Amino acid sequence: MRFFGFHGLYPSEKVSGNQFEVDIWIDIGKDKLPQSESIDATVDYAKVYETVRIIMGERVDLLETLVSQIGNSVIQQHPSAVMVTVKVSKLNPPLSGPCVRSAVLHSFHRPDVG
Repeated sequence: MRFFGFHGLYPSEKVSGNQFEVDIWIDIGKDKLPQSESIDATVDYAKVYETVRIIMGERVDLLETLVSQIGNSVIQQHPSAVMVTVKVSKLNPPLSGPCVRSAVLHSFHRPDVG
């Protein structure tokens, strides 16, 4: 997913903004994939996207904050998810030299699943 946002520590980032990419991996923890065509048997990616869109629309300073908010929200909203891994990348971050992206990656585990 790609978003434009105003996340960052530096005043210039809060004014000019930047491009961000969000990658999410969702483990439904089943030995077999659902045998039904019902969205209720798995994760609704339209709802995941909407959750991420809302979070990315609220300015924060750190990529870690975005990763935490997204991961915790997705795993809470989707009972079939036993693990969610979230990566948020800031494209062309304002550093003193060339850099394609800076990124934070973290996995969230459902607490009630061993």
